[in-house]
Amino acid sequence: MESDRVDDPRSATRTSTSLFWLDTSRARLDFENLVRASELEPALLSPDVRRQLAVQGRRDADAYRYRVRIRIIERDPGPAKDLDNYAKPIIDAITQSGLMWRDDAQIDELVIKRRRSPAEGAGATVQVWIHRVVGQHGGVPTYFRAQCFEASQGGNHTYEHAGFCLACSLDAEVPFDVDDATWSQHLEGLRESIHAGTKRSVVTWFQQHLPRFISLVPSARRSQFVAGVRRAFDAGEI
Repeated sequence: MESDRVDDPRSATRTSTSLFWLDTSRARLDFENLVRASELEPALLSPDVRRQLAVQGRRDADAYRYRVRIRIIERDPGPAKDLDNYAKPIIDAITQSGLMWRDDAQIDELVIKRRRSPAEGAGATVQVWIHRVVGQHGGVPTYFRAQCFEASQGGNHTYEHAGFCLACSLDAEVPFDVDDATWSQHLEGLRESIHAGTKRSVVTWFQQHLPRFISLVPSARRSQFVAGVRRAFDAGEI
C-alpha cells in the first residue's frame, strides 16, 4: 500500500562552521487555509512560492525533469472543487517564481491526491512535493561548454563537432544516481533512436538524460548537433 509520507527536503539541511548544504534536487511547498478562489491565483501565490523555494536553497531555474505530487486536504463542506483549480495555479506560480523549472513541460509525472475532511472547518491545505527524476546528469564538462561557445561565435568548429565529441564520450558521462549497467541500457536507447533516424527522438534522449548539455545548443542548431551524434554512431563510438 502506498504511503503518503514523503521526506521533507528541509530535513536534508546540514550546517557547520564551513559548510552550508541543501539538497536542491527536491523541494516541498505548503499552503495553509486556502479559502477563496482568488488565493489560488498564480500572481498571489508566486511570492510565497519564491520565499519557500529560496529558503530551501533554490537560486534559479534549471533544465532538469521533475516528478510532482500534490496532496489536498479540502475542508469545504460544499461540492468538491475541480482538482485543476488547485494544481494549475500552483504549477504556474512555481514556473513564474523562476526558481525550479523553466517550463512546466519539464514535469514528467504529476500525481494529485485529495482527502475531504468537512468536519475540520472551511478552507483547504495543499502540500506539494517536487523530486528530480533520476538518471539525469548534474553538470556540464568544461570541454563541452567551450565547444558550444566556439560554435556560437562562428568559430572553426560547429555544433556538429560538439555533438560528435560528446557522443564519443558518453560512456564516461554517467549520472551519479545510476550505475554503469543502467547507463549502458540508456545508451542502448540512444542507439535505437539514432537508428530510427528521427532528430526529435535523439534530442529528447539528451533532454531526458543530459538536460544541461542540450540546453547549451540553440534549437536552430540542434540538427547540426544531431548530425554530429550520428557521425559518432556511424563510426562505432557510441
